[in-house]
Amino acid sequence: MSRVRYFSSPVANANTLRALAQPTNTAYSVNYRVHSYLTVNCAQCHQPGGTALGDWDMRIATPLSQSGIINGALINNRGDTNNRLIAPGSLEHSMMLTRTATRGSGQMPPLDSTVPDTNALNLLSSWITNDLPQFQSFADWQIAHFGSTNAPNAAPDADPDNDGANNLLEYLTGTDAMTGGDAWGMRVRQSGNAVEISYLQIANRGFQIEWTPSLSPPVVWQPLAVPGNRPSYPLTSLNTTISDAITDTLFKYYLVRVFEP
Repeated sequence: MSRVRYFSSPVANANTLRALAQPTNTAYSVNYRVHSYLTVNCAQCHQPGGTALGDWDMRIATPLSQSGIINGALINNRGDTNNRLIAPGSLEHSMMLTRTATRGSGQMPPLDSTVPDTNALNLLSSWITNDLPQFQSFADWQIAHFGSTNAPNAAPDADPDNDGANNLLEYLTGTDAMTGGDAWGMRVRQSGNAVEISYLQIANRGFQIEWTPSLSPPVVWQPLAVPGNRPSYPLTSLNTTISDAITDTLFKYYLVRVFEP
């Protein structure tokens, strides 16, 4: 679409843009496939300022843990206080699944369709029954490790084991916030006329390399626009190496950002 001038400005840095996942593409985590489906089918109405009822945000840039979907309160609970938008572990009480399976009055999404989307129903059912019962939000993680979200050592940017990784990074990468030798890291080395940035990509987490030419304030980080650096959320953890050609830029500093699905 960019090449045939549908947009007022050409699309740049396509390698840095997030790609949505098909419901049946098992290379991606179940969480990210669910989020992709909700973004495509629901976010046009379910977002801040949208036309739909309910305080939910299904846009892809809003992590599922912050979207209000999981255990989300309903405008109409259909006479059952156990009903939620998504009730972890319960297909019966997850009204998103019920509405997605409905055709006719009350169906979601409210499109001109008469056949239920079986791929979407299977995906949502798997997510609700298999993934969400073990889901741990950052607040849950704080309580499990420090007894409270307000404890001094529980702050997202705190580093109680002094290993250089703050609590939020330890949560996202599954490392132990109380063990100094247990921290996720990256490796940077020169290989011929390129720089290789290697790291372990954790399952169900998005990773993206950013760079800056200077660490003098104000520091501006930007995504590295090379193939392979598009954020993705794999089903299983895997070792990843991204190559960046050496140019006439005097200095390049790199970091890797980690995202929730």
